[in-house]
Amino acid sequence: MRIVELTNEWSKKYESYIQDHAYSMFYYSLKYRNFILSLIPKAKARYLLAINEKEEMQAICPLMEFEGKFGKVVNSLPYFGSHGGILANSKEVEEFLMNHLNQYLNSQDVASYNIVSNPFLQNNIIPIHNETDERIGQITELPSSIDIFFKALNDKTRNGIRKAQKESIEIEVDNSNEAFEFLYKTHLENMNAIGGKPKSEEYFLNTRKIFEASKDYNLYIAKHEGNKIAGILLFYFKDFVEYFTPVCVDEFRNFQPTSLIIYKAMEEAINKNFKYWNWGGTWHEQKTVYDFKKKWLAKDFIYKYYVNIKN
Repeated sequence: MRIVELTNEWSKKYESYIQDHAYSMFYYSLKYRNFILSLIPKAKARYLLAINEKEEMQAICPLMEFEGKFGKVVNSLPYFGSHGGILANSKEVEEFLMNHLNQYLNSQDVASYNIVSNPFLQNNIIPIHNETDERIGQITELPSSIDIFFKALNDKTRNGIRKAQKESIEIEVDNSNEAFEFLYKTHLENMNAIGGKPKSEEYFLNTRKIFEASKDYNLYIAKHEGNKIAGILLFYFKDFVEYFTPVCVDEFRNFQPTSLIIYKAMEEAINKNFKYWNWGGTWHEQKTVYDFKKKWLAKDFIYKYYVNIKN
């Protein structure tokens, strides 16, 4: 067994590996790697691969490096808590790669690092660390029928969907990418209103450059009397729908457009045989956000941030 770094030579095998691995996620994909590098141009991707004697990939670990003021900062993965860490075919291979990873991460030129764990891998080997943080990953298992799903929903969620329908809210997919400006401006307003950290304008611009509309993502828009009032950016990978960026114009929140968008997007996802709807991470203190996702039959998957600060 040996450790190599991902190069173009290994790209096809890497993509094949994450397609076949049961617990790989959108964040491990090379398109997402390119997306992160477009947002953090001074970062360096350093993806580690464990290769056996037959030149077969047995484990992977995506890493990003950034030269900071006090030394090298390493993340797996950076940008709003992207999941990373090791995917492996066995505990033995995982341990082999983790030993190599710990040696690298604890070398003199690395000032700090952060490993965001995979929510599906609760029993993974833990990297050396001196700080931890925790999030609640919430994931809904999509059923075979939207009718079955609707009946199982919380009463308040069903009422929210009906409220939007009663207000004659129309839902459409923005195939032309013209609604991204609305998505960015409304996102900025929403984040500023709650004192949150907004995503950059480049995030919205580069989504269209790196990912393919309809295949990798969809931007759903809710309209009232022809005017855009809400939107959600969703990404697709394997069996997963990734709930990335919801926005809503404040004065129309009572119309419940977000609930109708989610319902329509879930219906289309079910028809296309997607199995999971990943709501993303929630802080423990975000009770309102947590409860909203829970009402869509989301299950909890606790995951950790393993941080080591040496300088």
